[in-house]
Amino acid sequence: MDFEKLLKNINEIADKLEDKDTPIEDSFKLFEKGLVLCEEGATKLDEYAKRIDSLKEQWSKLSLKLEEE
Repeated sequence: MDFEKLLKNINEIADKLEDKDTPIEDSFKLFEKGLVLCEEGATKLDEYAKRIDSLKEQWSKLSLKLEEE
């Protein structure tokens, strides 16, 4: 699932949890599902951060090469 879809699902869960008419048992299930989605989102953010670091490193090496020429 892509990051934007994760955020959308988390927001939908938060809205349902804020609804006073949501039964307590449903609230527990929604909360558990929300935690799983948050963990997936955190993992994706870590992956994105690593990719950004890698791209920055590649850019830095390229910049140094271009300066030497």
